[in-house]
Amino acid sequence: MKEYLSKMKRLKQEFHYRGILSALLGAFVYSMLAFLPIWLILGSITTLYMHRLALMSTFISLTFALFLYVFWYLVGLALKLKKPDHSVDIKYLNLVHLLATESILLIAVIVYFTVIMPRIF
Repeated sequence: MKEYLSKMKRLKQEFHYRGILSALLGAFVYSMLAFLPIWLILGSITTLYMHRLALMSTFISLTFALFLYVFWYLVGLALKLKKPDHSVDIKYLNLVHLLATESILLIAVIVYFTVIMPRIF
């Protein structure tokens, strides 16, 4: 944890908040542009085949996991392009952030499949 906090402090010193927020916003916009059509198609298929709700929910959660991977990859790429001679281990920080967001997604999916979905049917 101390290693992570020291690397985050170094990241904030090198890129400042505006640079980090710019990378986050740009990665979010490009990731949404790539995945919004996929989610719209899956949503329309889900409404058509309601009897396959579990399968469609699995596909949607898998595409969301892929979205998170692409998002954090683009954040790292944007930060590397902002300052090519950086001394921060961006790959390590993105891996930690990816694992944290993926674990939150996994908990939400487990709660959905075990608590919410049985109440629908």
